Amino acid sequence: MTKRQRINHLEVRIGQLEAHLRALCPIPELTRTQVKRKAESRLDKAIAERVEWLRANGEKECMGSGY
Repeated sequence: MTKRQRINHLEVRIGQLEAHLRALCPIPELTRTQVKRKAESRLDKAIAERVEWLRANGEKECMGSGY
């Protein structure tokens, strides 16, 4: 999976968790166009931020994939 595909996948997971928790993620959403224009180094940071937010909010436990 490329970094661009991964960030798009993370955006979907964040949206699902937001709906489940009824809470908004403070990280601004990136559109596909924004993702295409970002440099690789900035994608790494964006991916890390999103993964950290998902972990901090117990994504695996909340969404049932922690078993």
